[in-house]
Amino acid sequence: MLNAAYKLNRVKANEFLGIMISDLDRMSSMTSIPSVPIAFGLKGYSLPTDTLRNVLEFVLTECEKAGLYVPVCSFDGQWSLVTVTDQDDSPLTTSQLQKDVYQEVKRKSVCELLANITNRNMVRCASIAELSNVVDIQRESQKFIVDAKKEDDRIKPSANTI
Repeated sequence: MLNAAYKLNRVKANEFLGIMISDLDRMSSMTSIPSVPIAFGLKGYSLPTDTLRNVLEFVLTECEKAGLYVPVCSFDGQWSLVTVTDQDDSPLTTSQLQKDVYQEVKRKSVCELLANITNRNMVRCASIAELSNVVDIQRESQKFIVDAKKEDDRIKPSANTI
């Protein structure tokens, strides 16, 4: 019964995933082969990036055990996340970090963003006298410069993230 349920629910493979190894020149001639398949698999419509990452990690480990040095891996655009994120989906490039921050900020509402911006560098004091004990305010031409005099729980750090 379990076997019958598996056969009914399985997705047929409709794509081929081939992993090839070649020399750095990749030059073709009648006497030499430019590349050789070293691993392959059949896959359905979608293959998660983490699954491909595990397959590549296994293949690269086996190549290393066999004494093969693999300096470069290349992919088509479908697997670009393998090159710009690590196994924990943390960004490895500045560009990917910017994309991740943008996606995170894009999910927030305008109210959340405005609340975060207006609460930056907020100093909570009951009176002006108490404020003068916490911060030093200087005026230079058209602007004010405010510096914290000492560590204080009432001063929120300016390194808040949106």
